[in-house]
This record gives sequence, structure tokens and C-alpha cells, in this order.
Amino acid sequence: MKSKVDIYKEKFNEDGAPGLDAINVKEKEIYGDQEATHWATIVPYELGGPDPLWAIECFRSKKQQEHIHYITLGFTNLWYGEEFADDEVNGFDDFHYMSANGPIMIGTDTEITAFTFYTDPEMGEIDTPNGSVKFLQLYGITGKEYSDLKEKKYTAKELTDKHRAYNPLLITDLNRK
Repeated sequence: MKSKVDIYKEKFNEDGAPGLDAINVKEKEIYGDQEATHWATIVPYELGGPDPLWAIECFRSKKQQEHIHYITLGFTNLWYGEEFADDEVNGFDDFHYMSANGPIMIGTDTEITAFTFYTDPEMGEIDTPNGSVKFLQLYGITGKEYSDLKEKKYTAKELTDKHRAYNPLLITDLNRK
């Protein structure tokens, strides 16, 4: 019986990007032929650059309301690597939360100064040749909500579920109070 690594080596080659290809397939399922706006680092982290993200892709969406859907590339293994054939990396997870140390959009008076994490309702989770990937969405919360989370007045799940009741895609509204 062949190992996962042997199967991986038969299907992919060192010039490939099987993780990235799997993500692109999922993006195509959601956005069809829409071409993403794409920003990439000059020197990728794996080549000694300072930025852990390889790139950010943005898609215009009119689902629920007009918005831009940002998808980061680089928190998972994108390129060929036999050692990734059975990999699973998950530093953040659903209902983790963190402060942004100020407004999430510099130069605004938004009260959105923190985030909760939730599995992206559209991208979800996918299996790639480089392991399983859960796309986590950052949902902007107010400083008051963040304080309430820290004081355990409610859980991040309770807060997120409350917002999902009227905002199923958890689109961050910078004007929300």
C-alpha cells in the first residue's frame, strides 16, 4: 500500500503549487471567472522576506450587501512539499478574538477596534494536497464588545451568533456602534 507521501510525489512536482491550486478552485466555485485584485509580497517569507503572508486576493461581492471579500494566502502551505502531504496548521480557530490596538481603519473614528474569528461562511474548510485548510474570517467588533469578552460577560460564540442572526456573512461594518 502506498503512503500519502508516495501518492503526493506521483501527483505533483517540485514546480507546482498544489495548496494554492486547491484554494483557487474554491475561489472559482464562489466567484466564477471574476479576476481577483491581487497583492503579493516582494520577497516571500519562505525566501527570507519579512512578511508571513504570500499574498492577499480581493473579490467584489454583492451577496447580502455589496462588499469586498479579502482572502489571505500564506497561512497554509501553498507550494510543493512532500512534508506537507499530511500537514495541518491551525494557529487561530473559531471564536478566538484579539484587539487591533486601535481602529481597524486608520484615519477613521470607527469603534471597530478588535476581531473575532469564525470559519468563513463562503470559503469554509477544504482539503488540499498539503492538508486541511480552514478559512477563518475576521469579524470586526467594538472596543466595548471586546472588553465584555475579556470580562466574560458572554462568549465569542454567543457574540458571533448574535451578529450572524442579522448578518449571516459577518460583513464588518465600520459604522456599527
